[in-house]
Amino acid sequence: MKRFHSLNKHVYLELSDLTTHTMCQKAAAGEIEMAILPKSLEPHFEGFQWVELQRLAPLLVLSKKNPLAKIGKLHPEKLRDEVLYGLGADKYPEYVPRLQAILKPFGVKPKLCNHTSEDIAALFIALEANAGMAVLTEGVLPMLPATLTVRRFSPELAPLLIAAAMPALRPNPYAEAFLKLMMEEINKSSRRK
Repeated sequence: MKRFHSLNKHVYLELSDLTTHTMCQKAAAGEIEMAILPKSLEPHFEGFQWVELQRLAPLLVLSKKNPLAKIGKLHPEKLRDEVLYGLGADKYPEYVPRLQAILKPFGVKPKLCNHTSEDIAALFIALEANAGMAVLTEGVLPMLPATLTVRRFSPELAPLLIAAAMPALRPNPYAEAFLKLMMEEINKSSRRK
């Protein structure tokens, strides 16, 4: 952000944290200059061009009280008889189909007890209150509360592709400049890992 503003002092940059459902609606109404979201939502963004930004590994987020928190890496088959929490289909329509798709190769059909959580914060509260677990991506790590932990899968589940989408016709040059700077930062970050 600082770098963008130093290069474009006269431009006001507005960032919004929206549900995927809301982003789809705004894209259809022509109200989005750039969206950063799972590439699997491409069919909902007709007339947009896509640039892959990063791949995020799925992991199990769970309460430290959950018995599976004592295990190191988990084979995805361990979820076969487990009940999972998840994000609400009304605001995150891609969540359940993606979860089913990444677990299917391991013979796991996810059992969801609650997939109506409005957002990540509400999901974290439900996980802690019920010693529950959810399959999310490593993108949640910076916001993970101390009461929860994560376990990686071995073998790994298919990564979530995160991409930037911009209108193909007449893209905003400032959105393109912001995307270029963002990709530079992502590349720097991935080289440090």
